[in-house]
Amino acid sequence: MLTLEQARAKVVEHLRETSPQHECVVLDAHTKEYDFGWVFCYDTRAYIEKGLEDSQLMGNAPYLVDARTGAIFTTGTGRPISYYVANYRLRGDPHRAHPLQGVADLIDCLCSWIVPFRSH
Repeated sequence: MLTLEQARAKVVEHLRETSPQHECVVLDAHTKEYDFGWVFCYDTRAYIEKGLEDSQLMGNAPYLVDARTGAIFTTGTGRPISYYVANYRLRGDPHRAHPLQGVADLIDCLCSWIVPFRSH
């Protein structure tokens, strides 16, 4: 079972390996703890410490770390983090949604399209 410090160290090492061209830092204030482990956010040191906007990363999806296995998963940026956390809890994969998720998304889409017409 990993501790928070061990999980954070794994993320830092993973960032060094996958983004050697950037000096990335974990945003500790944004780290969230869950029953399975943690979700870590990150960005470049230049952006965090100096505010250099041209150094800010785009599309840097948070990492989910399982405390039991030590596995690191990339989440995503297209949905709220709660979506990826829920998928991980239910399916063991932050990107593997419940089979009915597509139906729920379709209903949400249709409702958002129909509701404005009902008010006229």
